[in-house]
Amino acid sequence: ACILAEAIRYMTGFRSSVGNLLSYVAFSVGMIGSPLPIWLFRNDFLAQIKEQGIGEHYVQVLDDLATGKMLVIMIILTIVCAFIGAAVAKVLFRKHFEKAGIV
Repeated sequence: ACILAEAIRYMTGFRSSVGNLLSYVAFSVGMIGSPLPIWLFRNDFLAQIKEQGIGEHYVQVLDDLATGKMLVIMIILTIVCAFIGAAVAKVLFRKHFEKAGIV
């Protein structure tokens, strides 16, 4: 995700606000990689955490919540929140740095 984000910045020009926004979205979606094994290797993942001493109730709740629908929701919410975060950053950037004449 980081390489893709930097490639987007390179292709759109490092000062492009649209390019930086898209880069940030790609970077943010990359953060889904950490819980992704729950979906990609479901049975092995659940068996492994059981072996590590995680309680049966916790494993069952995780199994019930980690649906394909939840993965799609996570991806969509990550993209939406990345857009919101970038918009807030742009406002703050203008307010503090452009007014001060730093940029």
